[in-house]
This record gives sequence, structure tokens and C-alpha cells, in this order.
Amino acid sequence: MEHEKVKKRSNGVKAVTGLTCLLMLGFVIVWAGIRTFQGFKSSGSEDSSAAAAVTTTVPPAETAVSSTEAPAVTTAPEATQPAPITPQTPEMKFPTSDEIDDDFSDAVFIGNSRTLGLKMNCGKPLATFLASTGLNVQKIWEAKDMTLSNGDSGTVFDALKEKQYKRVFLMFGINEIGWPYLTVFQEMYEQVIKEVRKLQPNAVIYVQSVLPVSSKALSINAVYTTENIDALNSEHIYNAAKNTGTVYLDVNSALRDVTGALPEEASTDGIHLVKKYYLVWLDYLAKNT
Repeated sequence: MEHEKVKKRSNGVKAVTGLTCLLMLGFVIVWAGIRTFQGFKSSGSEDSSAAAAVTTTVPPAETAVSSTEAPAVTTAPEATQPAPITPQTPEMKFPTSDEIDDDFSDAVFIGNSRTLGLKMNCGKPLATFLASTGLNVQKIWEAKDMTLSNGDSGTVFDALKEKQYKRVFLMFGINEIGWPYLTVFQEMYEQVIKEVRKLQPNAVIYVQSVLPVSSKALSINAVYTTENIDALNSEHIYNAAKNTGTVYLDVNSALRDVTGALPEEASTDGIHLVKKYYLVWLDYLAKNT
């Protein structure tokens, strides 16, 4: 009887133990399933984030450019040195002698070899020229280079006593530009002008600026530069005219190029002009006196 009770109790314990084991096994299975599901869900979320990241960083197919079709790189153009500007001679009109509407029959030209060249090239036989090579404001007082009406030789001043003119054109300075003291040149020039006025009281006296020279003149003398001639004109010849109440004519401006020099083609030696440039000089005088 007791044995039966024990047996029943033993079977009950086994049944409870078996049920407990089944419950525990079921719990383990359920817990494992939950963990597996959470791990899968977590993994899926990370993959989605990674995919999203790739999608946002990779450009769409239609805008992506292959390495073989990369656009050309645009670079700034290489800096270049501007071409040097070559001074050009201002356009000059070269009149013929007949086109200069002035016969200068009432005029006398006094000066050096440049004025002598004007006589030989201007085609104005009615004009009077009292000029000689090498003449300057010192030699003019004593050089007997002029042929007087009686056939004798005399100075410029001797010749001025023989006839009255309405216009007197003076040009000095090219032979004196090398003098050590140009103030002395100016003083002597003023004395020449005063003597001319004394002998030609009714004439209008024109003091002309010294004409420009070209680079060829340097082979004759290093003093023949544009700077020296410009200084001579502005500081001494202009003042000589001003101090004596005579008319200053800037003939230089009619014959200079943009650098201030005489055009190279205008002279064979850089000082004395070729014919068509002498006519430019004469045309300036005709239009300004």
C-alpha cells in the first residue's frame, strides 16, 4: 500500500518535472526566437542605412562622367608682353611751290646753311635771302658773305641798308648750340634783332625756332639732340623774341615727329632738309605770317 503511494508520488514528481522541463524548453525556444528576430531587424536597418549612404554619395548615372571623358581643364591664357609701339611720323602734307599762295616778294630771310637750303629749294625767286654756311649771331657782324647791289661784298647789315622789307625772318641757333654759355648766345641774338629793327623799322620781325634734327646728326656732333634743341628754343630763342618784342614762330612743330625729332627721311645728314620738307617749312611761314 505504502509502495503504491510512493510510486504515485514518484510518478507525480516525474510528471511535474517533465512539465517544468517542457515549459523551460518552450521559454528557451521563444526567447531564442525573439533574439533572432531582433538581430535580423537590426541588421536590416544597418544595411538600409548603408544603402542610403551609397545612394546619396554616388551621382546619378546620367550625370556621372567616366574617367575617359573627363572635361578639359580650362586655364588662364598665358600672359604675353605687349608689342612695342613704334612712333609714327604725323601725317604731313607736302605742297608744291605753286601751291604755296605767297611769293614772299616782300620778305627777307636771314640765317645759316639751313636758310640757304630754303633758298635753293623753295622756288620763290622774288624772296630775298641773306644767308651763308656757318653764319651765327657773332659772325653776322663781320662776315662779308653778301653780294651788294654794286657788286661789292658786305655783311648782312650792309645788305639790309639797301632795301626795305615788310617781313624779316631770322633763324639762328643750330651753329651755336654747342656754346658753353647759351645765355651769351641769347644776349648776342637780342643784339642782332635790335640791329635788324634799327635798319628795318617798318618790318615785322619773326624769330623762328630752330628746326629739329634726326639721329643722323649725332655723327656730326653729339650736341645735336632733340633735348638740346628743345631747351634752346624754349629757354633762349623764345626769350630773345619776347625780350625784343618780336614774333616767335614755332617752325619746329611743323617738322618734328612724335618723338620730337626730325623724321629720318627728311634729311640725308640729320640737319639739312630734302626739298619736300623745305616746302613744309615755307608753307608754315605762309600760313602763319
